[in-house]
Amino acid sequence: MTPAPIPFVGWLTFLTLAGWLPPSSLAVPSDSNLIVEVSTERDLVHSPLVVEVGQAASKGEYLLIPESGGLPIPVTIFEGEPQGQRILRGLLPTLTTQDGKPRTERYRLKPLGDRDAATPAFAFRAGRTPGSLELHQGDELITTYFDGTADAYKPYFHPLNAPGGTPVTRGYPMSPRPGEPTDHNHHRAFWFTYGEVNDFDFWAADPLNEKGKPNPRYGRIRPWNTPEATSSTSTPSTPTARAGVGAASLTTVLRWTNASGERALLEERRTTWFYGDTQTRILDSDITLTALKEPVHFGDTKEGMFGLRVASTMDVDASKRKEGDPARSAGGRIVNAEGLTNAEAWGKRSAWVDYSGPAEGRIWGVAILDHPTNLNHPTAWHVRTYGLFAANPIGRRDFNLGDHEQGPFTLAPGEAIRLRYRVIVHPGDERQGRIAQAFASYANPPQVKTIRP
Repeated sequence: MTPAPIPFVGWLTFLTLAGWLPPSSLAVPSDSNLIVEVSTERDLVHSPLVVEVGQAASKGEYLLIPESGGLPIPVTIFEGEPQGQRILRGLLPTLTTQDGKPRTERYRLKPLGDRDAATPAFAFRAGRTPGSLELHQGDELITTYFDGTADAYKPYFHPLNAPGGTPVTRGYPMSPRPGEPTDHNHHRAFWFTYGEVNDFDFWAADPLNEKGKPNPRYGRIRPWNTPEATSSTSTPSTPTARAGVGAASLTTVLRWTNASGERALLEERRTTWFYGDTQTRILDSDITLTALKEPVHFGDTKEGMFGLRVASTMDVDASKRKEGDPARSAGGRIVNAEGLTNAEAWGKRSAWVDYSGPAEGRIWGVAILDHPTNLNHPTAWHVRTYGLFAANPIGRRDFNLGDHEQGPFTLAPGEAIRLRYRVIVHPGDERQGRIAQAFASYANPPQVKTIRP
């Protein structure tokens, strides 16, 4: 018997009762003598700290106190993700090396106790509409997750806010802003889909594109809603939301189906936000797609995959809009790791791309980093001067990539593919955001170990 799905607006109560979210904050942990040692052979920039601590420390909120002096690092130990482990999550400060010599830093784990006002905690709150869940840091909205059941055919995050509350994603069609272009109804702020999966289109699929006439080729990405064992997890009906100082994570289990509801793919996605400084937002997305009972074929198309639509004042074409148009600006800039800019970056393979431009009177940038273990790294980029910004590891034909590039592929039943991306919202352009150095830290993370004195 299939249990009735839990309404999204009731998640906060449900998650609290289930032990997935605390009633107000995580329990104050007991004192710990744990030492966290971080070693690196290169400068670390925008580098999250994720380490299993086992039974060495209880779940809760902590500070990492550097033995060499300096500011403490707010971190949280989460329990039960993944597979019952205790995981410490936070963000390391910038660590620089000298003369090419390796650097080692040691930190003592200290319970946070009374919350320091300088380290505002993340918190999930029930959204204002069915199917939504808000993420806040202190009093500031970071983003809202929509499961898509109320207004779309896929989950999405909207808006994606820079520190201070400035949206760096387009508002249309969810909450249009004056002067915004109204093209591409399916570009819902920040999403993950693909245009050819077993001949179904999950990219353009959107009720607004159907104009009242259902399109049988449109796929759906929905909450799983049916408990069913898989190789890595049981499939809950609701997201698993965890939040504290230093980090927050949202894990969703989704089904990719055709228009008739027949399931093709299981998607397991963990999105983790890290607290850096007051100017930078960092999130990691870890996605696993598993074929179910039948083979799943990913076709050759430019329409994919890990994408967002930047705020209209940030796009390159903003300078071409009419005088007096609220979405007109000096225009933005696209640049990839090889230095190709704007239209030249479209369809090219690169380890990262940065899109920067003016938003609410200030220059903001958004960078997407492609993990080195991803399929076809460095990925091709479906990034447009009108504001679309997407990493596409599969498409080949439209990008004029050679036959030697792996393109379309098929997952056998039970076979899975894992994709990881890092998103950095930062002030200024890619140089001010130190995106090249951030990718080096992403590709070559530090060695981390825990020590019990």
